[in-house]
Amino acid sequence: MQSSRIHLEIHDLGPIHSDQQILSVILSDLIDNACKYSPSDTEVTVKASMLPNARQKTVQIVIDNEPAYGDWPDADQLFSKYYRSQNAHRVTGSGLGLYLVDQFTRMLGGTVRYQPVEGKVRFTLTLPESGLAEPLP
Repeated sequence: MQSSRIHLEIHDLGPIHSDQQILSVILSDLIDNACKYSPSDTEVTVKASMLPNARQKTVQIVIDNEPAYGDWPDADQLFSKYYRSQNAHRVTGSGLGLYLVDQFTRMLGGTVRYQPVEGKVRFTLTLPESGLAEPLP
C-alpha cells in the first residue's frame, strides 16, 4: 500500500467497539484495492465520520479513487466470489477480496456499497458503533 497517496479525512469519530481484526481486514482490502486499481499518480481519499441515527450511532467510511484504464467494475458482480473486472488481470489478485469484505461487514452488522460517482470509484462502509451482529466462528 502506498501511504503517500492516501488522504484521510476523519470527522467527529469516537471509539468504535468492534472486532479489530475483522475491521482491519475490511479496511486494508478496500484501501489496498483503491491503490491497486487506480493510476499511481492519483490520490485515494478515505473519509470517516459518525452518523447519528435514531436507533444507534453509525460509523460511515467512504473510500474514493479514480479508476485505472477506464475500468469500471460490474456492480452486479463486484461482491461475487472470484469476480475480477476485465482489466483487473493487469494486477495480482484472486477475486476474493471484496467477497470477503462483504461477508465480514455483514458479520459486524454493517453494509458495504459500491457507488460510482463523478468519475470516481466509491465504496461506502457503514457499521454500527458497537457490537457484532453475528457470532464469530
